Amino acid sequence: MKVVIEDDVLVGYGSIILSGVRIGQGSIIAAGSFVTRNVEPFSIYGGVPARKIGERFENETDLEEHIRLYNQNYKKGKE
Repeated sequence: MKVVIEDDVLVGYGSIILSGVRIGQGSIIAAGSFVTRNVEPFSIYGGVPARKIGERFENETDLEEHIRLYNQNYKKGKE
């Protein structure tokens, strides 16, 4: 089984991700985390085992603006 890490993901140093896990778009994995289950998009996970710490953005407006800027700056040549 393979690990799937979607776009715009930050994985901290020393993190371990088990096979078959999917890291959702825009998520953050804290350094030294041990990820045993799928990670929700645009969320922050950390710990051993990794658990959801919180959302990456405080509100829907901030999330939409991030997605707009991400698509504007990084998706230009991929379409």
